[in-house]
Amino acid sequence: CLSRGLGDVYKRQSLDMRLLLALLFSLSFMTTSFAQIHNPVKWEMESKQVSADEFDLIYKATIDDNWTIYSQFIEEDGPVPTTFNYDEGSHFEIIGETKESDNRVEKHDNVFDMTVRKFFNTAEFTQRIKVKDFSKPITGYLNFMTCDDRKCLAPTDIDFNFALINTCLLYTSDAAD
Repeated sequence: CLSRGLGDVYKRQSLDMRLLLALLFSLSFMTTSFAQIHNPVKWEMESKQVSADEFDLIYKATIDDNWTIYSQFIEEDGPVPTTFNYDEGSHFEIIGETKESDNRVEKHDNVFDMTVRKFFNTAEFTQRIKVKDFSKPITGYLNFMTCDDRKCLAPTDIDFNFALINTCLLYTSDAAD
């Protein structure tokens, strides 16, 4: 009678362990599924040399359908504007303001209940800089918010790193040979 009772206990413990393991597996799968972040904006960065020591740093956003990002020029109490934040250094100088592409739209935003400047599908931002020391990269991050007609995602930081090469010197030395 006692050995049969112990067997039932072991069977019940074994069943309990299998149920517990199945529950843990299910929870970990659900957590992984929910942890996947919707990222409706993809960024690409490139540089274009415009003189021996000046470059345009170009930031291109590709935006999913029905989503937007916001201009740098936004009224207070509205969405988070797109900003470009450069790590300080004496190896470069920012020239002028960051320019925005012409496809910016000014219209009423349902989420913020105000008129804002925003981009659909694509956006391009260009910042001219003067390089004083080519041995150091231009680094920093951009910050932006993206929304659809009903909700916004939290503002996001995207790091950038431009290791610039003076191609004018390359052409000059080739021509001198």
